[in-house]
Amino acid sequence: MIMSVHGPGTALPRPGRSPLRAPPARDRFVADLMAEMSIEEKVGQLTGVVLGPSGVARPVDGPTPGVVLVGPRPLTTMARDLAEAQTRIRATTHRPIPALAVALHEPTDLPALPPTLARAATWDTDLVAELAAATAGPLAAAGIHATAALSVAPALRRAGWADVAGSLGSDPVLAAELVRAHVYGLQGGPAVRPGGGTLAAVVPDVGGTAGQAVRGVDHGWSERRLRTTVLPASESAIRAGAALVLPAAAANDGVPLHADSRLLQQVLRAEWGFTGVVLASADDVLGLAERHHVAETADAALALAIESGVHIVFGPDGAEGPGGADDVARRMLRLLVEGRLASWLVDAAVVTVLQLKLALGLFDEPVPVRPPLPRPARVALAARAAAQSAVLLTDPRAVLPIAGPDPVLVVAGGPTVETRGLVNALARRHPSGARAVDPDEVRWRPAAAVVVVVDDPEGAEGAIGRLVATGTPCVALVGGADPRVLAPLVATTAAVVLCWQPVNVHAEAHADVLLGAAEPGGRLPVPITGDGGRVVCPLGHGAGYTSVEYSHLRIAPDRGPGPPQLVVQCRVTNAGDRIGKEVVQVYLRDEVASVARTETSLAAFTTVELEPGRTVTVTLRIAAARLAVWNRAMRHVVEPGTFTVFVGRSAADLRLRGTVVVDSAADLTD
Repeated sequence: MIMSVHGPGTALPRPGRSPLRAPPARDRFVADLMAEMSIEEKVGQLTGVVLGPSGVARPVDGPTPGVVLVGPRPLTTMARDLAEAQTRIRATTHRPIPALAVALHEPTDLPALPPTLARAATWDTDLVAELAAATAGPLAAAGIHATAALSVAPALRRAGWADVAGSLGSDPVLAAELVRAHVYGLQGGPAVRPGGGTLAAVVPDVGGTAGQAVRGVDHGWSERRLRTTVLPASESAIRAGAALVLPAAAANDGVPLHADSRLLQQVLRAEWGFTGVVLASADDVLGLAERHHVAETADAALALAIESGVHIVFGPDGAEGPGGADDVARRMLRLLVEGRLASWLVDAAVVTVLQLKLALGLFDEPVPVRPPLPRPARVALAARAAAQSAVLLTDPRAVLPIAGPDPVLVVAGGPTVETRGLVNALARRHPSGARAVDPDEVRWRPAAAVVVVVDDPEGAEGAIGRLVATGTPCVALVGGADPRVLAPLVATTAAVVLCWQPVNVHAEAHADVLLGAAEPGGRLPVPITGDGGRVVCPLGHGAGYTSVEYSHLRIAPDRGPGPPQLVVQCRVTNAGDRIGKEVVQVYLRDEVASVARTETSLAAFTTVELEPGRTVTVTLRIAAARLAVWNRAMRHVVEPGTFTVFVGRSAADLRLRGTVVVDSAADLTD
């Protein structure tokens, strides 16, 4: 692929393969272990149990499970329950084989870290990795070996708020970069490393999207849309070294993902190089018969899932009837004995599970782990992330940061909102203090800003409109609301700050943002749309408290070894008198392609912190894959032609522009 520059662009080499490949000694260990295992022990390695509230308090009925999944509970309880479960499991196997312990949630007694969409709003890979490492430390100390990574399911327009809030946003490039950083943070780098306070990453929702409120939904996407929109974040997580995946509880084009051998074997393993383990809940596996009707019976559904590429099926501890952990083990054992499930398939799956356990050090002597992040440090990290994720959507009257001699008035914009924490935090920071008032009390025009804490933006829109109509300097602090319903609020003359969580969760951080002690560092990971789908605030939108200028755009091919790359450089200047954070974003437009493409798409981004008056040169690289298209033959190719490259502050605020010409094609298909 030859690139000639007529302006700017970027390209990264394709990430490497999964790091879980086994050395010869590990292969010999597994072969010796397999030779000693009974059929019951093999079946046990392919079943998992979800610990109930009191842990495993009963004798194991049937094959001993190879995986223990832990639901929400305090950290000390988690450690105790796991220790008891591991003791019982080791005691009931011919050769002690510890269970792989997987946490489905963070401990309930630790200070909460920002939700997934708030992390996406930071656009900061270093911060996302730091938050992941803060998760890994205490869980590893409690005996956990793996935990769920951020969801790779993209937020599409039809998703509900609960689903969007659990996503990394709507853009595949943003999600791919952030989930890679999260995997690195959990695992201590691009490889699974035993000890060191690191955990293997479990990637949930592979092959699905946010908004799958009903299990069994069929998305009906074309292969091209699946490859372009849905799978990039999953691929990024796998190539970063994620060790386990959970297919989404959905179907695509008539094929349920738990029975999609093409996705689970050809794409996941052959194309992306995944060597880890595929987990599945018994409910989703049995749903192949009950919801999707691609299997006649529950037994047939279980066999179909394993034949398609699922390794471990888990269910609740002690559950009666179909779907419990014991029921899954008994069904699998019966299928094997009756010859309805090939023994070589089971052996291959068991080898994969044992290889992962070896890679994670489960057969080694206990390895000292890095002490968890101290509680005060975790609180400080969460507060910093809250400020870095807060998005200043609009401030037409330049109300922020709040200044002036008068007290700050805080009005609750929803009936369930508690304002005490925010008022106290503002009172400690503002020279004249702050006080809470009832909306009916604001009958005059105060000199200080009125902070309207909004829990229900649609319900508070009228009150805010009445306030700003009087000339009141008004700030709407929106906590935990769906950003897609904010269009009417953005249309008012109030300043609007979106902070993603209930306001009192990080009241101190929000007070710092409102008063200017901290910068609102967030940018939108999903666009805000109004009537008719009109974009009100685009992807990447957000402002700070200083003005930033862009200049000196330069695009050049990377002459170093490896695949061809483009290097995009520009200068970014803080033209204001305050320190500020800037998210520099690069967008691409393929002027002519063999298939229709989105007009512009995100290709790269980075965050920089700028002192007042300082100019920095920002360098971004774009992988060749970011220029590629899945063509009519479904080959992933970079086609000859002209690409326009834009650099700016959001998808709609593009400050610099150039072009790059690709003179020859390159096929990136594995």
